[in-house]
Amino acid sequence: MATSFDGGSNTPMTSQTEAFELQVASITIKSGAVIDLINVILEIEVFEDIFKSSITGSITINDFVGGLEKFVLTGGERIIIKARMPEEGGSIIINRNDLIVHEFSKIPASSTGNLKYKMYFTSEASLNSLKKRVFKSFGQNKNVTSIVKELYKYMDPNASSDYINVDAPEILISGGFLARPFLSPGYAPIDAINSLAKRVSSDGKYYVFYERLNYNKDGQSYHHYFTSIDDIIKNSNDPAKVVPTIKYSPAGSYFSTTLPEFNIRAKTVQYQNNYNHLSSMVGGFYNSRVRSLDILNRRYSDTQINYKDTTDASGGSAYLNKYLDSTNYFSTYGEKDFPGERLIVNPINDPFTDKKTWIKNDTYGAYLNSSIRITVDIAGGTNRIGVGDAVDFRLPSRARHSINIENSIVQDDIIYSGKYVVTACRHNLTRLGYTKKLELSRGNMRLNLNTLIAIGAT
Repeated sequence: MATSFDGGSNTPMTSQTEAFELQVASITIKSGAVIDLINVILEIEVFEDIFKSSITGSITINDFVGGLEKFVLTGGERIIIKARMPEEGGSIIINRNDLIVHEFSKIPASSTGNLKYKMYFTSEASLNSLKKRVFKSFGQNKNVTSIVKELYKYMDPNASSDYINVDAPEILISGGFLARPFLSPGYAPIDAINSLAKRVSSDGKYYVFYERLNYNKDGQSYHHYFTSIDDIIKNSNDPAKVVPTIKYSPAGSYFSTTLPEFNIRAKTVQYQNNYNHLSSMVGGFYNSRVRSLDILNRRYSDTQINYKDTTDASGGSAYLNKYLDSTNYFSTYGEKDFPGERLIVNPINDPFTDKKTWIKNDTYGAYLNSSIRITVDIAGGTNRIGVGDAVDFRLPSRARHSINIENSIVQDDIIYSGKYVVTACRHNLTRLGYTKKLELSRGNMRLNLNTLIAIGAT
């Protein structure tokens, strides 16, 4: 039984509404019976993160019929969620039948008979991975795509060889080639794929392996993604690619309602802890030294890691400009200043042919994609935005408005506006509507600070 939620009595039914239609929300119990949950659900939450290989979530239940006891819910049950956009015949935005309950929250005793509790779930593929260990050498197969596909079959044995089977979880892979054979010494399949992501990062990109809740992307059906941040940015720069615009405005009338899936109004915006220089220093991000020892030949070689020395491609950042200008305290170091140092040994059989390069790329990738972060709340029922997407975020400039308050057209904030990668998303579905809390991240800036300083000095 489908149920429509109108986004609350005070929410206008426009292209920016939080309304959605929950078509299916059910649980399959041990007997095989399917129980409809729509009338007892208070909230559905799902969390996805580009740095995590599995989605997690929970359903809050208002159990006024004794279902916990009646149906003997003990974990292992299968949850099905299907939702679509609010308009008549709207497109499907969530369609998952592979969510498995693994935990129940604390349940206080109730004299009224109502029990409120959460059922926590994760995807079937991640649980299948925990059941298996892979002891295998891939020999001369150095093609990352074929290795990941083979490992993924352990997580989803029903997946077809061409990965176009819409009835099974899918994976989209953009991988390279390994310099040396890959050996899985008993890894769970998910851990093996994560290890491959680190291995292939030595080619200059920062690879990630993650799962999305809403896998209908660009007309294709995928659950998992094995890709690099560089490729996400590169694809978003394709002239044929439409990148969603998220705009924070004081009123909906300031924003066009055309193409609602790609023109989105932010409800709230919050700056996160940005430019965490102390953490960056401790992590060896600023002028760190990596010393590689060659024990047999009694030699060593050094490589320095410094954020301001990165190229535009390192870390897949959207812009060329570094947020450390030439006068910043954290970009000035003496000849013998090394806030961080690593000592490594490269044995002959080391899987990384150049561990120094891998450490550099891994460090750049981790920091360049989390140095500048903003969280944005948007309506969830009108779009398919999730982790791994690129968005163009527009924030009105307070500084420019304060010096030109009579101008009704407010220019964009020059620091925080621009292109970001969605690195995390919290989906929240209640009877009041469907919202998403997006974490937007990037590591570089649109403007060149050194140029601005030169202009100011004159």
